[in-house]
Amino acid sequence: MATNITINKGYKLFPGANQYERYMKCFHKVVNANSEAFKVHGIGPGDLGSHSARKGACSHASAGSVSPPIVSICLQAMWSMGSVKKRYLHYDKAGDQYLVQTVDRLNCNHHLFAVSPPYFDYWLLDEDGRNTMERQIHELVSNCLFCGDEVDPRVFCIFLSYFASVCYHSTFLKERLRRTNRLHASPFFTHIPADILPLAVVKYPWNKTEDTPNFT
Repeated sequence: MATNITINKGYKLFPGANQYERYMKCFHKVVNANSEAFKVHGIGPGDLGSHSARKGACSHASAGSVSPPIVSICLQAMWSMGSVKKRYLHYDKAGDQYLVQTVDRLNCNHHLFAVSPPYFDYWLLDEDGRNTMERQIHELVSNCLFCGDEVDPRVFCIFLSYFASVCYHSTFLKERLRRTNRLHASPFFTHIPADILPLAVVKYPWNKTEDTPNFT
């Protein structure tokens, strides 16, 4: 999202007619570049495909001591549950968030499993400061997008959350990313004002503020 920020009139987050082909080209490029590392684990050319990531993530999520709801797993994997289960078993935000935390390989038996996603917290600012920083952040994200003032609000929220995550992990990214990484050419990463960085935080149920995303 940060390196391909032009969004067409259809408001597609990932433009293009064949996402599968583009994904597989990137996937095989990574596998071929690390063939020796995969070989050590008994994985040869052609052993992994586009379905491997989906199947592996779902297997990991469903094989734990406390598994996320099967409905959330099937919906995220885009697997059919059959007409009866589809009618009577419904999606719920709590199950979806639980699944995301599990796939992120957070320990569900540890109290830090309850961490929130990175977000911008204005709790310590007065009303004028809050309004100023909110406007500055929204304008910055909007200006980084092609026709940012016309982007669908739902897509804009995704970019806003992404920007909060980049800000929160900025130190780590600067230390670990290679200089040739395309993120270094993105204004989402290179034009972050210093006064915005401290506002990007994560919280837990015991230290949340009014700005913290709801824990479901």
